[in-house]
This record gives sequence, C-alpha cells and structure tokens, in this order.
Amino acid sequence: AWQELASLPRCAASLRREAREALAIHHEHRSKNLDRARQHALDLLADPEANADRVRYRLDRLERKLSQRGARLPMSD
Repeated sequence: AWQELASLPRCAASLRREAREALAIHHEHRSKNLDRARQHALDLLADPEANADRVRYRLDRLERKLSQRGARLPMSD
C-alpha cells in the first residue's frame, strides 16, 4: 500500500513523504533490502519539505550497514 501511495501522481506531498519513510523502514528492518531502503531514503531527501536531519540519520545508518555487509562478503580469488 505504501508503494502505491508513493507512486500516485495526485498523492498529497505529506502523505508521499510518509509513504517513502515507511518504505525505507520496511526495507531496512523487515525485508532486509538495504539498497532499496537507501533508495527510498534518497528519494525522501530530495524532497525539500522532508526532515533532512532525520533522513540523513537513516542514510548514515544504512551506509554503515551496507559497508559492514560488504566487509563480511568473502573475497574471491
């Protein structure tokens, strides 16, 4: 439902921001798709009305998780 709201052309901006944040949270904590969570957070950051400090906090956390995930990948020969 959040995905549909975020993509509706006539969706109110405040509701679209809420949907994007919910999607970032969902992908970070539930589906564990950190790349998609990061993309939703970046989309949200592009919105001038978004709480930039809150979004940057989320992006920083996602970046740390992504870098840790990369560090845990086995090296290929």
